[in-house]
Amino acid sequence: GAKLDWNDLAKPEHAAWFDWYARILRRRRDSIIPLLDRIAGCGTYEMRGSAAVCVHWKVEGGGTLALDTNLSGTHVPVPPQAGALLWLEGAVDRGGALAPWTVRWTFDE
Repeated sequence: GAKLDWNDLAKPEHAAWFDWYARILRRRRDSIIPLLDRIAGCGTYEMRGSAAVCVHWKVEGGGTLALDTNLSGTHVPVPPQAGALLWLEGAVDRGGALAPWTVRWTFDE
């Protein structure tokens, strides 16, 4: 079985990954989980090309939680998102396209 060696956290590459996981889990705990009980039903989605998707969930009491993903090696245009940026892994170019391998979470209250 796999066993973590906590001494590896002293190595910069391991410390950087540990920090990334801690940040993304903290964002999930603070921003996404509190909304889950207020999401009624399934979200709606729109495919953008063959490997990108935009998903929106309506939140009771107002607001929309949005996930935009580009799981391809090329830029993909997506509709602009209003509201607070919760997480961006990758980049959005000046024209609003998601760069390759980008994930963006937003919440518009």
